[in-house]
Amino acid sequence: MSTEHKISYGLIGLYALLHLILISCVGLGVDEAHYGLYALKPDLSYFDHPPIVGWLLIPSQLFGPDDIGLRLTSLIVMVTNSFLLLRLTQRIYPNQPKIALTTIALFQLSLITQLLGWGMVPDVPLMTWNLLIIICVLKLSGSKSWQNFILLGFLMGIAGLTKYTAIGIPVAVVFWLMLEKQLVTWLKQTWLWVAILIAGILLSPVLYWNYHNDWISFTYQIDHGAAGEWEFSNMIRMQVAQLASFSPLNYVLGLTLIFTLFRKTHSFSSAEKLLLSMALIQFGLVAWSSGNGELLPHWASIGWLLITPVCATQFLRLWENSGKTTKTILKALAAVSVMLWAILFVLLAFKPVTTINGSEEAFKDLLGWDEAAQKSVSLAQQHSLQHIWVANWTHASRIAWYSLDSGMTVQVIDNKPNQFDLWNGEPDRSTSAILVTPRKHKAQTPREVELKGSQCGWLDELNYRHNGITINHFHFFLCSPTSD
Repeated sequence: MSTEHKISYGLIGLYALLHLILISCVGLGVDEAHYGLYALKPDLSYFDHPPIVGWLLIPSQLFGPDDIGLRLTSLIVMVTNSFLLLRLTQRIYPNQPKIALTTIALFQLSLITQLLGWGMVPDVPLMTWNLLIIICVLKLSGSKSWQNFILLGFLMGIAGLTKYTAIGIPVAVVFWLMLEKQLVTWLKQTWLWVAILIAGILLSPVLYWNYHNDWISFTYQIDHGAAGEWEFSNMIRMQVAQLASFSPLNYVLGLTLIFTLFRKTHSFSSAEKLLLSMALIQFGLVAWSSGNGELLPHWASIGWLLITPVCATQFLRLWENSGKTTKTILKALAAVSVMLWAILFVLLAFKPVTTINGSEEAFKDLLGWDEAAQKSVSLAQQHSLQHIWVANWTHASRIAWYSLDSGMTVQVIDNKPNQFDLWNGEPDRSTSAILVTPRKHKAQTPREVELKGSQCGWLDELNYRHNGITINHFHFFLCSPTSD
């Protein structure tokens, strides 16, 4: 084994070790708690996503709600993804260990890679299926074995059970087959159609669930993608978010790679074209979706994962063939990327809210929610109530997760359809409930809140502080029916 390969394995090991050390440093985030509830409420599908993310988390929750179990599952899958990425890179670039090492280093440099090592979202297992699909397609490009076609159909179906944006995978494969002039050859393969049938069968749970729920997921996805006015400025903000989230070095390498692609100053291998096809289609989907104002950088994680091996070759090519100025720029980008990586771990490990002004904002979704949930339960029990109301599903995920043992019913009071409406029903204004709302300052919340059919009077508050600095401030109201 070469030195480069040993270092590659060492980087993956370091990734696992750091995440294990910090696995319980903060509470669960919005998505972590939401998908944890998926695991505790198994179903054929869910309002906002297909079921795989919840199914994968079920083993970690067999003995009840467990924060560490959720994060350990995500870490195991992300470590698996790192090894699969290494294996794919070695397959595409045999006997070139520098490329493999650079690929793993660039992947680990991404802040999103680090965050996904704790937080399970559908993109985490979708990375796995993407990598396996690419390996399978590359094998099929050489030998059309029926076993690999069966495996391809299985993987495509599982990807569809993971996230709706997986529709981009077969589109990218077809585009690549057209580039390689292999599409007609593939279409003549009987086992390809068997693979398509297998993928369709695997997707049936999602279709069956939606059929019995008025196609609510598809309606939501269509409305979600078309909601709001599309603005170019939103897309630019998403690009800036990716610049920081996936590291400046990765981002600039990606830009130069795309420039090289369109300038045709470098010829790409068939495998590299497949990676680029799949990555660029993912980037296109994310760019279009972000135009409506949705700025969630992890949406682009699949694209950056798949483009990383080609970015690694771009880095080495620039380093070996360019002058002093280019090398200085690459060093500067690497230094800034490492600095951002270090800041992330310092924030999580030490929570320096007293020394870094404004850093408490980074913890608002992670600290204080357990305490707020317990306070809500206590107040509900004092008033002999069974319902806790929150403003939206993002608040509901944490409050519901941390109040599971109480048997309380958490409901969302906004008018937007959400998974909690399916689980717990919409709030009944003829009943009383505790309303919990997070606010920065007490003055922001009035002594009374009027809801349609309910009058909510202020009961109590919870000021969650860390080292004397307020992280979250929660207000609690008693909501009772009114004659209106």
